[in-house]
Amino acid sequence: MTDMYLNVVDLRLVLLVLVALVALLLQYVLRLRRFTLVNKYASWQQEAQAVEAATHEAKGGGAGLVSIIIPVNERCASCAGSLVESLFKQKCDVDYEIILADEGHSECVRDLVERGQKSFGSLRYTFVPETARYIEVRKLAITLGVKAARGEWVLILDAQTLPLNDEWLHHFVQNLSEESDMVQAYYNYEDNGTWVARRAILDEVDHFVQKVAAWDKGVTLDCGCTNWAMRKSAFMAQHGFADSVSLPFGEEAILANLHVGADRLSILCAADTRTILALPHKTAISNMRVQRNELIHHLTNGARKFFIQNGVSSAMLYVMVASVACYVGLRLFGDLTANSYSLGYLYTDALCMIVLVAAFVLPLVFVRKTLNTLSERRYGAYIYLYYLLRPFHTLATSCVRWENKGSFVRKFI
Repeated sequence: MTDMYLNVVDLRLVLLVLVALVALLLQYVLRLRRFTLVNKYASWQQEAQAVEAATHEAKGGGAGLVSIIIPVNERCASCAGSLVESLFKQKCDVDYEIILADEGHSECVRDLVERGQKSFGSLRYTFVPETARYIEVRKLAITLGVKAARGEWVLILDAQTLPLNDEWLHHFVQNLSEESDMVQAYYNYEDNGTWVARRAILDEVDHFVQKVAAWDKGVTLDCGCTNWAMRKSAFMAQHGFADSVSLPFGEEAILANLHVGADRLSILCAADTRTILALPHKTAISNMRVQRNELIHHLTNGARKFFIQNGVSSAMLYVMVASVACYVGLRLFGDLTANSYSLGYLYTDALCMIVLVAAFVLPLVFVRKTLNTLSERRYGAYIYLYYLLRPFHTLATSCVRWENKGSFVRKFI
């Protein structure tokens, strides 16, 4: 009877180690290896920019006039002023214009335009009429800006965005090629050192990695709210944001997911084309997480697959932790009961130790290298805490989304 009991325990220990190993491998396949794609594409982008600098043959040289559209309202007029000033200091060989698309026909925005036009002649203005009550104003403001644009390429920037250097536009324009209809570049929030900023930044990094992984597999996942460009002709051919009129957010994501093929999309991963976005209030960030959660249900099945894979990866993290914890607990109990170390468990102990070390090392190696590539702060132990808590955060967000599901769709159009 004792031998039978030991055999059962042995089998359980072996199974626990094997389950932990499989869970670790699934985490690598479904999440961790995606981070290497960002490093790869960033390296290719930087090599292309170095070749361009050496040969003076810019890929975007044939882009012609580029129209930069900034949807703005009275709440962010001062931020828009700083952005406009920064844009006109950009070192770029391509001609560009800036169009402020006023969401509310506000006086402070008109004053900003009047002051700006005295210094910058290529600053233009359009506004959403007061009669447009049943269409989300940001969508309409961008659409009116695109219609007013004189260039074939329109570049959309949130009013609270700022380029990190004065060559950002130069590097972005290099990628406006004949082979693309849309170009998306990395952006993230400013890092003020708070826990809110840390989580928000890692949320965006993880989502960007997911976006690059989908693109690598031939799927256009979505598009962010800033730092993206599209051909005016392609935008108008798809009737702009017509597919998302009933949804008060996520217009860029639905447009890209439904109408931009991965073969006509370019995603820029290098820090040269990165912009920084002002960190919203904690409540606003929570609302945006709920909106992103709802938005998943409006994307194609091919795009949803990548969100499901992320969820499975999070589940595998807990499977691995539980398996290792159970194994260590059983082994300690057995050795303490026998008052000696059992050499018969040497191989399973070694395998468990390998899994444990890999579980600590791999996230740091993959995530921190990508953070460095994107010019983000390389977080240490917080990376573990972020991914351990993420399933609970996602569950809480899903519950809030379910409670407010009826408010996501406009009743009148």
